[in-house]
Amino acid sequence: GVPGQDPYVFKFSDRYSIFDWGEMPDSLPGKGEALAVMGDVFFRHLEKPVAWASWQIPETYPKFWRDSFAASSLFRTLRRSGLSHHSFGLVDGSGAAVAPGAVAGNLAVRALTRPPASSENRGGKLVWDYSAYQSRPDTSLVPLEVVFRFGAPEGSSFLARAAGTAGYAQSLGLSEPVVPGELFPFPVVEFFTKLEPSDRFLTRAEAAQVAALTPGELDDLV
Repeated sequence: GVPGQDPYVFKFSDRYSIFDWGEMPDSLPGKGEALAVMGDVFFRHLEKPVAWASWQIPETYPKFWRDSFAASSLFRTLRRSGLSHHSFGLVDGSGAAVAPGAVAGNLAVRALTRPPASSENRGGKLVWDYSAYQSRPDTSLVPLEVVFRFGAPEGSSFLARAAGTAGYAQSLGLSEPVVPGELFPFPVVEFFTKLEPSDRFLTRAEAAQVAALTPGELDDLV
C-alpha cells in the first residue's frame, strides 16, 4: 500500500515460526489463506450488534467475571453498536474485493499510523522509548501484543511466571494453582511488546504506560 493511504493489504503467508526462534525451514500449505479468512470471519461477525446481543456469557465462567463483564460499559457498547474495526475485507492479488463466499490470503485494512518506538543502550541494557504514544494519537497501531490464554500447556512461559512471581496468578483472578495442560476457568489476558525485536513481557501497569492507556481502556482490554 501507499503510506498513509487506504487500504493497506496484509498478505498472509504459509511460513511459520516457533516462539522467538525464527522462521522454520518448511511451510504449512494453506495456512495463510486460512488465517486471512478466519480474521475476515471474526471481523464481519463481531461488527454485528446482534452477535453480541444474542451471546450468552458462559455459565462455566466464575460469577465475579460474568457479573463484571455484563455490567461493563464496553459490553453495553458492543450490544448496541457492534465491534468497530479497521478491516475492509478479503481482496485478491490485485487488491480487488473477492466475491461473497470466496476465499483469499489477503486482507485489506484501513491505513493506520505507527508512531516510532526508539531504543538506546544504557549501561549494557536496551531501553525502549514510547514517548511518541503519550500524545494518544488517533487511528494508530497500539504497540502491544495482547495474548488471550485459555490454559497453559507444558513449556508455556505463563507457567514460569506463575511459579516464579509470588501472587502473579492470583493477580489475574486465578484462585487455584495453575496445572499444566488444564484449562483456566476464564480467559486470562497478558501483554507483550509488539514493536521490539522480541516479545517482551509487560505487567499491566507497564502495558498501560507503553501504550498510554487510561485505567478504563486497560480494563476494557482485560
